[in-house]
Formats: sequence, C-alpha cells, structure tokens
Amino acid sequence: MLALAKQESGYNQSAVSPDGALGVMQLMPATAKGLGVNPHDLHQNIIGGCKYLKQQLKTFKTVELALSGYNAGPTNTRRYGKRVYTGQTGIKDIDNQTPRYVANILSTYKQLKGS
Repeated sequence: MLALAKQESGYNQSAVSPDGALGVMQLMPATAKGLGVNPHDLHQNIIGGCKYLKQQLKTFKTVELALSGYNAGPTNTRRYGKRVYTGQTGIKDIDNQTPRYVANILSTYKQLKGS
C-alpha cells in the first residue's frame, strides 16, 4: 500500500487530481461513497484505498491487473485485460499512463521491500 500511496499522491492527503480523485489514495468521490469512507479523512482514505485494491485483487487475480483496475477502472481492465497494463489498448490515456503506473508501483514496492 505504501508503493500505491506514493504513486497516487506522494503520500499527500491534500492531493486532488485533475479528475477529482481525493487524498493519499486518490479515491474518486463515487468510489469512496461506494466503499463507505470519507475521502477527506486520512484514515478513512487509506482504509478505502485498501478495500478498493482488495476488490480489484479479488476480481482480477493478479497484482498487475488489480493495479490496472485501480488506475484505469475495472470496466477498462475487464474490456482490455492484460493489454491495459502493457499499453496495447490503443486508448491514449490508458495506453500512455497505466503501463507506467503499474511499473512504477511494482518498482517502488521492490525498493521498499529491499529486493
């Protein structure tokens, strides 16, 4: 979760994305509402991010696809599968951003883990 929080907001609870994602875990307001958390509260934001990633892992079964689901959304991840995180979708936003997002989190995780 530390690697995800670093990628999402640089650990900044005050972060707001251009799309309106909020807090350290960058939860969209509708996602936060669906998770039953207040995205403006640090503790709830982190709990919400953990719940959301857990949902993605349960749905997609691999860390890479779960991270893609967290970033590009589960609908796009279902539609494009592995192509989402390898940049093969042809959709500009996902094509350019999600592969870097997944790679950055996995790299940060390895650094934090010490391997």
